[in-house]
Amino acid sequence: MTYAAKLLDQTQPSLSQHIAKLEESVGQLLFERGRGQFELTDAGDFLCRRARIIMAVVDDTVARLAAHAKGTRGVLSIGVRSSIARALLPDVLARMAETCPDVELDVHEVAPADAIEMLYTRRLTIAVVGRRLARQQQLVVSPK
Repeated sequence: MTYAAKLLDQTQPSLSQHIAKLEESVGQLLFERGRGQFELTDAGDFLCRRARIIMAVVDDTVARLAAHAKGTRGVLSIGVRSSIARALLPDVLARMAETCPDVELDVHEVAPADAIEMLYTRRLTIAVVGRRLARQQQLVVSPK
């Protein structure tokens, strides 16, 4: 406990209090206390594993936010009919992962008319629709 307190730049009594408060808040003992030893209980081991997962997600989120700030990461929102999505998306997702790993795909399975509405309201970057509907809506597709 003393060693852990030093690593955390805390006093041993302060660390003991934090652990006691944590155990009280989760309603379970997280450590088995013996003569100068602390061992994780099953609940403590579970919490430790979950905390590692949570911290990995937090670290990943911070890294992705930094990439967004630098302009090296982005989100591409696509609206597509579900039947087309099932046929095309597996291949598209695999290719995107290889060629553009920093672009996140946000796929919306929607009817073509809804996709166009979402495109006009800027909730989509791309709407995949049939040629006839595109002509009816007078959509113009041009590269940026």
